[in-house]
Amino acid sequence: MQKFGCAVIGSLTQRVRLALDYKIVSASGLFDPDWYVKGQPTISREYAIWHYLRHGRREGRSPSVKFDSNWYLGTYKDVAARDIDPLVHFLRHGLREGRQYRAVRESTVVDSDEYAAIHNSSLFDHRWYLARNPDVEGSDPVEHYLLHGAREGRAASERFDTQWYLARHSDVYISGRNPLVFHERFGTGRETAMSTSLQETLRTNIADWSDADGEIRADPRLQNITTLNKNGSVPSVLVYAHWERIFSSLEDTYQRIVFVPWIKHSGADMVAANAVKAAVESHGIDSVLLVVTDSPILEGIDWLPRGVSILVLPKAAPDLSHEDLVRLAEVLVFALRPEAILNINSRICWDLFATKGKALSSFTRLFAMLFCRDDNNGSTATYADTHLIRTIEVLQRVYIDNTPFLEELVRAYRLPVTLSKKLTKLSPPPQHFEYRPARAEKRRMRVLWADGLTRQKNIVLLQRIIQLAPEIDFVIYGSGDENYETELQLLEKRSENVTLRGTFSGVAALPLSEFDAFLFTSLWEGMPSTLVDIAAAGLPVVASGVGDIPDLIDHTTSWCVGDLQDEAMYVASLRELWHGTPDALARAQRLRKAVLSTHSWPIFKQGLSGDSSFLGAIQ
Repeated sequence: MQKFGCAVIGSLTQRVRLALDYKIVSASGLFDPDWYVKGQPTISREYAIWHYLRHGRREGRSPSVKFDSNWYLGTYKDVAARDIDPLVHFLRHGLREGRQYRAVRESTVVDSDEYAAIHNSSLFDHRWYLARNPDVEGSDPVEHYLLHGAREGRAASERFDTQWYLARHSDVYISGRNPLVFHERFGTGRETAMSTSLQETLRTNIADWSDADGEIRADPRLQNITTLNKNGSVPSVLVYAHWERIFSSLEDTYQRIVFVPWIKHSGADMVAANAVKAAVESHGIDSVLLVVTDSPILEGIDWLPRGVSILVLPKAAPDLSHEDLVRLAEVLVFALRPEAILNINSRICWDLFATKGKALSSFTRLFAMLFCRDDNNGSTATYADTHLIRTIEVLQRVYIDNTPFLEELVRAYRLPVTLSKKLTKLSPPPQHFEYRPARAEKRRMRVLWADGLTRQKNIVLLQRIIQLAPEIDFVIYGSGDENYETELQLLEKRSENVTLRGTFSGVAALPLSEFDAFLFTSLWEGMPSTLVDIAAAGLPVVASGVGDIPDLIDHTTSWCVGDLQDEAMYVASLRELWHGTPDALARAQRLRKAVLSTHSWPIFKQGLSGDSSFLGAIQ
């Protein structure tokens, strides 16, 4: 059963087991919720045990200072080999078997690289730190800040306010890293303390308000203004409120996360479904999480593997702004710490990569897919234009479905070899392999057109083709722009050779045996999945020569039209196809063979599975 929004697919047996584990852990006296959540603002005290059972032990966390999970697993190798929670094992079996446990020993070992990062940082003031913290006198200030000071919220200098920095940057909070070390390695450009001008403004305003309101004067939160946090259009506490509900619903520790804007019946969403399917085949159904970020549309959910986990942010957090949804996605990634993330057209994820990509890439690998540039009346508006250059340094690989667009990006941005190597062609596999049987009775030629009714699909040209070939019957599947829908409806009323059949869920749902040819009229494309599916089915094709289509369709495999606005060339190709039917079927067979050899499922999956790829092992 699937529940969308805050809920994801779960297992009844897993829920029962967790409930029983929760009961014995909560009654054991060996779990300290206050100790467990210390320094973890996204985990509430009430949710602490659930977090430990679902995620904490896999992250090497101990349930309290009394019970050292890592020591227990290191001492009893048989428990570690069975992947059992150490505390649960001790309570259920270890105590009866006479096994021991020990308390957590606070580390006093300082990481030399972290020590050097702080010691050499212009944001750490040794003298200031000692003067500000008299109890540290006689100790090494750098060592103290690493082991105790940061965790206690002490500032490193006037220019680096630890509490303020953590309040402003939730990803650092969640990572659990020393904030100054994190900043030196990944935080270039981030604010490190409240500006002097803002401090003076706040002091003046608070003084004025205090004279008028005694409650303000007595509020302890206003005694140290540097700990105040900036507030956006929605308070950050609302992000964490949503996050707590979402996190409590997640059932697994996911190795792969795929971000999409929605799940429509479109080519890009079919590619996304294929990527999820490949991940499930490679790593198991419980290892993959699909995150829908921009819209709750789920009409293409039937394309996904049954049982895959789906999180729909617009349903889980409908009241958040775009900026807070980016923050929510950030918290999700830092908490789950997957091995790899794949972004397929999600603006939320692109913005996350652009703003926090360097920090994310410190523990996970980032991937993206790009499709053809969308020409909207002469202006480009794709993520290749708005986000690629801002993120390519942190991306492991960028998958592109056609060679011309890949080569265009390399030229346009003058990418050096080190970066251009990240751009990789990935051909979409066909979804429908059943060969089209020939029509038993032929009186008039019947042509199928199936796609979205948008400017890209050249609906104006399609109407001219229909009017120029009254002897050919055209059947149109698709929906989209209301103006185009109205124009086609009017054409259907005044013409006898056109029939509109509305939306379709995919090529597999089309009655291909009714038709003699497929007409494709796009003005620009990459490698459209609908065309690949049609070609794999064995239906002769007349298509515009855009994107990667000429590599697949030529005079030996079907009909490819070079002049994208010449309706006469399309009609001439259709008539040649009709009058030379035996040759048309032979071409269609060659096209089918070519598609199955270059766009097969194994080839697609291998493209995602090699070294430094989304499904591949960490190098």
